Amino acid sequence: MSIALFFTCAASLLPWIALWADDWRRFALWTSAPFILAAFTPWLVPESASTLLPWIALWADNWRRFTLWTSAPFILSAFTLWLVPESARWLLSQGKMEKALSIMKKFERINKTKIPDKVLSEFTSRTYSVLDLFRTPRLRRNTILLIVIWMAISLVFDGHVRNVGSLGLDIFLTFTIASATELPADTFLTAVLDRWGRRWLACGSMVVSGPSATLAIMGRFAVNISYNIGLQYAAELLPTVVRAQGVALIHIMGYVASIVAPFVVY
Repeated sequence: MSIALFFTCAASLLPWIALWADDWRRFALWTSAPFILAAFTPWLVPESASTLLPWIALWADNWRRFTLWTSAPFILSAFTLWLVPESARWLLSQGKMEKALSIMKKFERINKTKIPDKVLSEFTSRTYSVLDLFRTPRLRRNTILLIVIWMAISLVFDGHVRNVGSLGLDIFLTFTIASATELPADTFLTAVLDRWGRRWLACGSMVVSGPSATLAIMGRFAVNISYNIGLQYAAELLPTVVRAQGVALIHIMGYVASIVAPFVVY
């Protein structure tokens, strides 16, 4: 919801800033100006160790003392061997299944929770790659379907954004209204996603967004729903061991579809 709120406001303001600027250089300057607020981060954001270094050097007033003071905290790293456990994912990649499982069991004791047996069963001694997404029939089918769905969503979404200028209406007003549909779409999705499920919402909104290309606002509203469902659909369907590779592959294919969008629209 926070992304929808800020994205909607910013996207709806863009055409009016462009209209007021009446020059692409001025428009680029004005839309970049808010980054000046970053100058206030020293008072709002916790300090970074790297920015403290010159002040430590000034206080030390001697390179030997400066080296000693900045190196002293590393003494604490000697205790990490006993205090910080190894990464379970790295241990699995090295085939050290028993050590990975012992760390997971330790987390169970500390957090006083029970790790589901299904999760523990996924801890095997072999490593996984993107090719494993196509190894079994069911996973291969799901992966291909997710790629096709996300490519279609990306193509339609990008097409709707680009098609605003081809409607023969005032582009500034049309772009504003189309961008404003993001907020009600995400609000609606937040209310019904867990109740109605991903599959029917994704399918229904895509069916509406396609034929509604001429009804730009309705189509944009529908494809906003599809886009937000698609962002989390793959992460929920793919197994844990290949989730990162699968989501990355699906999103890359979505970018490929976005490249094709200008040729479809124009």
